Amino acid sequence: MIVIDNHSTDNTDAVMVSFPDPRITYLKIHNNGIIAASRNIGLRLAKGEWIAFLDSDDYWSRNKLEQCILNRSNNDVIYHKLMCYKALNSGYIKEEGGLDCRDISNNPHHNLLKYGPSLTTSGIHVKKDCLMALSGFDESINIVGGEDYDLWLRLAENNYKFKFINIYLGYYLINGNHVTSAEKSLKIINYLNMKHFELFFVWLSGLGT
Repeated sequence: MIVIDNHSTDNTDAVMVSFPDPRITYLKIHNNGIIAASRNIGLRLAKGEWIAFLDSDDYWSRNKLEQCILNRSNNDVIYHKLMCYKALNSGYIKEEGGLDCRDISNNPHHNLLKYGPSLTTSGIHVKKDCLMALSGFDESINIVGGEDYDLWLRLAENNYKFKFINIYLGYYLINGNHVTSAEKSLKIINYLNMKHFELFFVWLSGLGT
């Protein structure tokens, strides 16, 4: 397990000290607001054949990794559904329904381009070699908050095989301090359009769609 800490102001240091396990690597960095930088550092440090990400405000079900491992055969990218939740002042959580998630295993690149994201970073299990072949997440400042969708598109474009597990194997916080404001969303759209969508729209126009 590799923990990348962007000099958080919570008690991460104390929590990590309470787990004196040589299998855990704990690294403090300054990512300067580039989430992809934290992910890529962890990716480069990882020694395993498969990678699973877990953002600090999400969590997995106990059987998440077991279910992903059972579905590894002949696949490169395994993903599952996440239940949305809100953190209450009482310390409890409230479920708020599931994130939009669909099976894209049949022609994933076209599906992602036409219908939008269907994977979440905390809900994937992917071969390290596939990520390294694509140089991991894009670290451009113009795509912060959308670097995950960009990576799914590139994985699909390179014909890696996707497998959807149609069950909830984790939880996604929906009332946290997410980074994607309206202004940033426009930057992400413009960046993705130049990188992925211009040729797709030309192709659609040629079909008369």
